[in-house]
Amino acid sequence: MKTGEFTGAPFAGGFALPPDPAMSDGNTYVSPNLTPDPETGHIYNWDEQTFINRFKAGRVYKGSAMPWGAFSRINDLELKAIYRYLKSLEPVKNKIPKIVYGPGEALPES
Repeated sequence: MKTGEFTGAPFAGGFALPPDPAMSDGNTYVSPNLTPDPETGHIYNWDEQTFINRFKAGRVYKGSAMPWGAFSRINDLELKAIYRYLKSLEPVKNKIPKIVYGPGEALPES
């Protein structure tokens, strides 16, 4: 976190964002595995339209660090390009048990 260097495989998730009391109601968010791994990839079973619909829906969790407002305004062609890029990545096995942890809920050991 201090050097700006990547830790772990790109797009494989697992980075815990500490809660921002001003925004998150104390929730901690963990980045999901976005690689196309059939066992642990968060969006592995999503088709292109499901991916687009998720982005158009916007924020689900208050305080999520994801800039959902900006992404909800991306046009379908750009979202398809992002989806196809993620599907082209090398699959990485990295089980992320949960992506939202409530206040005081323990994160798994890394």
